Amino acid sequence: MKFFKKLFMLAGFLGALSSSANAIDIIREKGNSNAPVVIQEFSSLTCGFCSRFHREFYPELLEKYVDTGKVKIVYRNYPLDNVALATSMLGLSLPKEKYFDYLQFAYLNQNKLVKDPLNTLYKWGKIAGLDKQKVDSILSDENLMNEIKFDKEKIQKNKNLKGTPLIFVGNKRFNGLPDKKEFFAEIEKQLN
Repeated sequence: MKFFKKLFMLAGFLGALSSSANAIDIIREKGNSNAPVVIQEFSSLTCGFCSRFHREFYPELLEKYVDTGKVKIVYRNYPLDNVALATSMLGLSLPKEKYFDYLQFAYLNQNKLVKDPLNTLYKWGKIAGLDKQKVDSILSDENLMNEIKFDKEKIQKNKNLKGTPLIFVGNKRFNGLPDKKEFFAEIEKQLN
């Protein structure tokens, strides 16, 4: 009897190993992989403050720091609701090199997303070259959905996230929308 118990435990362990080996890559990065400063962003695509961060900070962040190789951005989805989850799923299904364009587009058009989520996602899918059937397939992908939810739980546990956005410039933590001067001053401080 003990043998069978151990066998089932081993089978469960091996199953867990194989599922993690086939894990879906849901973390997106932009910029020089050897950049001296790494910014980690944990955001929800339906969060108003996250949208403001992308509208008010990103153009300067990209132009002055990311495009010049000084900063790398690591983006993690932290969906606060099912609309943000679905929007994340659609974005993560696009080619990686298109992800940050999608992200910026989604934040700039967040008001449309919140008013009419499903039709907006169909329209965005069409812009990306996906028909309604493909968008439906993406939005019903349980593996992708579970991977995002699992990552959200890890973030909650490891980063003690209480709201979005949560942004790290190196080890400096910004809870919520940071003060713009303080945010860019921290980047400069870490570059020097």
